[in-house]
Amino acid sequence: EAKAQFYDCMKRIGKRKGYRWDFYPDLKDLCSIMAAYFSGNQIQGIDLHKGFFISGPCGCGKTELFRSAQLMSSIVQVPGRFFKTIDTERIMGDYLRSYDGFFTDNWYFDDLGNTSLVKKEWGNEINPMQQIFSRRSRNMQSRYLVTHVSSNVRPESFGPSGGVPGIFDDRVISRWKEMFNFISIDGPDYR
Repeated sequence: EAKAQFYDCMKRIGKRKGYRWDFYPDLKDLCSIMAAYFSGNQIQGIDLHKGFFISGPCGCGKTELFRSAQLMSSIVQVPGRFFKTIDTERIMGDYLRSYDGFFTDNWYFDDLGNTSLVKKEWGNEINPMQQIFSRRSRNMQSRYLVTHVSSNVRPESFGPSGGVPGIFDDRVISRWKEMFNFISIDGPDYR
């Protein structure tokens, strides 16, 4: 029942954007996992107290999967599953304003690594996402708080030797292991 509901949400998102889904094998498996997760059902190998970090090439459907999951979570209303969405590029532009909500609500960060993660302000370099991940991981331990991420960059590339500009330090990368169920998909660009 959860899978049927998730597929229905995917169709609604696809119809809104004017395309049909190409359900290649990785995507089918991921849909089953996400349907179970967002309906609150346990599935082997997935920790319900962690969010998802889904990496894959441009256009393979990562963002639309999360839009479908967000739609499903608003319909099913399983406690702790609804999340808000923000593009990490917006965070870079707006971080210095008050964003206390980043540390108390469930969030999905779209396109991590799509833009430089280091911001220069008043002669200082800051990495807002490093600060957000660090604080969210601490808050996650004291209350039920879930973080989701999609990226065109594989998670290991964000580490100190990974090569992405504005990389995260070992402390944040280590905390990701507590925060995320890591899934990599590979599929065609629907565009």
